Amino acid sequence: MFLAQQLRAGDPAMEAVYGGFERNLADAVTAARAGGAQVVVSTMGTRLRDFAPLASLHRPGLGEEQLSGWRARFTEGERLEAEGRFAEAAEAWRGAEAIDAEHAELQYRIGLLALASGDQAGARTRLTRARDLDTLRFRADSRIDAIIRRVAGSAGTGVRLVDGAAALAEASDHGLPGSDLFYEHVHLTPAGNYRLAAALLPAVEGALPAGWRTGAVPRAPPALGTCIERLAFTGFDRYRVAKEVLARLRRPPLSGQSDHGGQVRALEREKEMGAAEPFEVSDATYRSALAARPGDPWLRLNYGIPARPKCCAAWPRPCAWPARRPRPTRSRIAPAPRRQAHDPRIPPPRTRRPFQCPEAAGRPGLPGFRRVPGGSAQPPSGLWGMARSGCDGRLRISSGQSSTMKSTMSRMEMMPASRPRPSSSGTWRKRPTLILLRA
Repeated sequence: MFLAQQLRAGDPAMEAVYGGFERNLADAVTAARAGGAQVVVSTMGTRLRDFAPLASLHRPGLGEEQLSGWRARFTEGERLEAEGRFAEAAEAWRGAEAIDAEHAELQYRIGLLALASGDQAGARTRLTRARDLDTLRFRADSRIDAIIRRVAGSAGTGVRLVDGAAALAEASDHGLPGSDLFYEHVHLTPAGNYRLAAALLPAVEGALPAGWRTGAVPRAPPALGTCIERLAFTGFDRYRVAKEVLARLRRPPLSGQSDHGGQVRALEREKEMGAAEPFEVSDATYRSALAARPGDPWLRLNYGIPARPKCCAAWPRPCAWPARRPRPTRSRIAPAPRRQAHDPRIPPPRTRRPFQCPEAAGRPGLPGFRRVPGGSAQPPSGLWGMARSGCDGRLRISSGQSSTMKSTMSRMEMMPASRPRPSSSGTWRKRPTLILLRA
């Protein structure tokens, strides 16, 4: 599907894309300012290192003889690179560039050779151009970056621009964001999220009303390790995130990248490292975070995911934990679970509400719930699933248990209805204090 939607950087249709993006961003900023909100706009960081273009096209008008010559030089460069003859490979690829300089993959290969030779400035130029020439426009290119800066710079007072792209580049090896900050082309790792949040923090604090600020000088953000502990990003969370990203990498168009194998191997290592963490360590991390913030609904939600019930105690590896976040479908709350054929003790799924974890309600990670004697052993995995399913009469909140859990579930149920909505006159009933735009 995506491969049929390729666009060259110079395609006339791109002008409509850039124009629409600029108008939409300007309208969003204008609407926020008209409502009395302060606005923080951030540039878009992109992964440049260890991420080959998703698709490449030759320049228009290339004849058959020229195309044949280009392919011969490109193939020769690949052979020389594999033999470790990098200077000769670069020479062969520059010969191909003389025929067609608009091929994204060629620019990427030359950029990698420049990086390997220590030419960081040349590598940055080449890899940035490879991103801009990528004919699957998944990453924000240089034109998008310029538009964000122009709109924010001309918006006037009450609009702050944060250079998120520069913050990510400064935190990267060679100034080129790679797998240390991005899982793939768009999703940030915990380290990437931390760097971007740290760059946004001063602008956000400056945009808050004076009574909300902690002092005249913005606070320094807590260390990355402290944030990970407070968020309870455990080994199991590393495992499940890596597993989900791997599933995406194995589908087109990501599966067609020239460095696809290296990306998969890196994520497999990340998954194995996460799976190696003992369940007791993950459990203790969540308990500690919940003790500090017992009313945090996201901690409680995530704590319902890495559940290893009693019936699974004999499983040799924590990566076999069966519980996962339910994904709603049109006909039921969650799709049918993947069966664990090696453990016949897991009961068959119910038709109406199939969930994978048969003992999740009986574990300490879900305070405020208890198993009903004689009830079915298939509760939802996670508090959101429990709240949305109504527990089907099989799980009930114990009368003497935590009232915090009840109020948390109530807030979760009411969250969609509590968002401010425009009145009939077109004005907002609740004016926002801060609008944060990561364009």
